[in-house]
Amino acid sequence: MIVVDAPRRTLRPQEYMVVLDQTRLALEEIDRIVLPNPQQPRLDWVIEDTSVNGVHRAVIVPRVIPANRRPPTVTATTTGLVHGVDQLRQRAEIPPLFSASTVERIARIGKRVGERASAVHLSSTDDSDEAIVDQTTVEHAKQATHLARSAYGSVQGRLSVLSARRRGISASVMEEHSGRVVTVRAADDATEQLRQAWGKRVQCAGVLTRNAVGQPIRLDLTELRVLPEQVRVSASDILGIAPDYTGNLTTEEFIRHVRRS
Repeated sequence: MIVVDAPRRTLRPQEYMVVLDQTRLALEEIDRIVLPNPQQPRLDWVIEDTSVNGVHRAVIVPRVIPANRRPPTVTATTTGLVHGVDQLRQRAEIPPLFSASTVERIARIGKRVGERASAVHLSSTDDSDEAIVDQTTVEHAKQATHLARSAYGSVQGRLSVLSARRRGISASVMEEHSGRVVTVRAADDATEQLRQAWGKRVQCAGVLTRNAVGQPIRLDLTELRVLPEQVRVSASDILGIAPDYTGNLTTEEFIRHVRRS
């Protein structure tokens, strides 16, 4: 659930509808990043309730949560949006789970507010998390998506969100270490290769464009390589892997011995 609050008397109805639509589209983009598997069911966001008490308030919720969608994957989308907007207001950087496109949507929300209202407030499920879209947020969004420099480079992560465009196709890659999303642009002849890699770990190389703080924003693809899935090892997997490592000492005795050395 996302709650969108805006001052009632100062924001025109058509502007408020743009705010709600951009919020919905941002939720859809983040949801595809939270669950990049193309087989996962997507959420259809609707307005559950609107109320007026000095503010425009809209409660945006999924129309229905599919049976095979675990609740944490839903709340990860809503809290990801709120936390991302809050981070964007604090600094001019692309937040985790955000792409440049998502940041631009937040800027559009702020522009619609303009001089008629001080801010739009977003809050997640239990109102414990709140973010503000104001002129500071808009300015940081502009700076975060400004293309500063380009050079040959690569990004590595999970590929998702294929879409057609006028000059080829584009996809999104969520970087494994930062959790941020990079837009990958490709020519038409790479369409089938991207489709085969959809939802998989990939390494994309090409002309990489970054913002002023060095975050990758966009990559014009020249080479794509599918990577093997990472094997996650738990503590139970390695328990007992070297039973004689401590010799005749117990674990406690061995730790005391190492600390004295």
